[in-house]
Amino acid sequence: MAVTCLDGSRLRVFCVIVFTALSCLLLWPFVIKSLQKGFFCAIDAVWAMDEALKRQQARFVFTQDELENTPIWVVSLESARDRRSAVLANFHRENVTFEFVNAIEASSGIPAGDLHRFVGPKLARAIRHGERAPIIRAETAAALSHLHLFARVVRQQIKVVIQFEDDVILLPDFKGKALHLFNQLPEDWDFMYLSECQKTDDWTPVGKFVDTDILTLRRGPCTTGFAYRTPAATKVLQHVQKHGLSSPFDVLLGNLAFAKKIHMYTSSHRLAKFSRVASIIQHSGHHNQTLTLPPWDSARRGLRHTKHT
Repeated sequence: MAVTCLDGSRLRVFCVIVFTALSCLLLWPFVIKSLQKGFFCAIDAVWAMDEALKRQQARFVFTQDELENTPIWVVSLESARDRRSAVLANFHRENVTFEFVNAIEASSGIPAGDLHRFVGPKLARAIRHGERAPIIRAETAAALSHLHLFARVVRQQIKVVIQFEDDVILLPDFKGKALHLFNQLPEDWDFMYLSECQKTDDWTPVGKFVDTDILTLRRGPCTTGFAYRTPAATKVLQHVQKHGLSSPFDVLLGNLAFAKKIHMYTSSHRLAKFSRVASIIQHSGHHNQTLTLPPWDSARRGLRHTKHT
């Protein structure tokens, strides 16, 4: 049997190819990490320029009388008696008047009209037939509960609304702190998060200070609630009606903020925190939750987990 050997030049070429391939395999993680770091630096530079402009903007003007007349809504399942009792007690202590708004019950089914109006055809079909989908049935119900209120704000042309979910605990002097913070907001504000639970890391959604206590939000962290205006509600509704709902509500707002389609802010001083018992809104369909997250989506949404305090 004949054996073919590589001559000197071919052997050198072969060795160079093998060495290059091994080097690429060994260095690839470092290359990826460097590219990722460069990407974050570029994004941070763009946001830094934007935040510098926001510092020079005129400020939103909000009076004590306007705050007293601002609707405060708490989205809650009608069946959540214990949770509602806790909210009532807390808001009463803080002398805050509010309205409970019934959330959509995932276990009783998503209204067909909402599927047609807000949800894209692929997700709507998945919800009807229990197929895999980017968001689960309970999260769809929670998002639709908020979108209904956005539509109400647009219809009634309300200047400012404060909207919570029912796992909220107001911190002391809520009204006084809120008035102080509202008047620090740049005039372009759409959403003001009243708490945020995202840890600080490379992916932190919290940006730089644009006033004494106000920072930008570059994406959407989980929150107990937020304030917003009619233009903000209009932007979100137009986006959903055009593109369809395809992500959890906080992710939707975060994506719009990252794309600079809405302007989101938070404060260095929280106005509210999470109760020790999580809201049952996001878990309301756990016994009817036929939709599961694919692995890639679970990883993408790994930052969503609520940190209770």
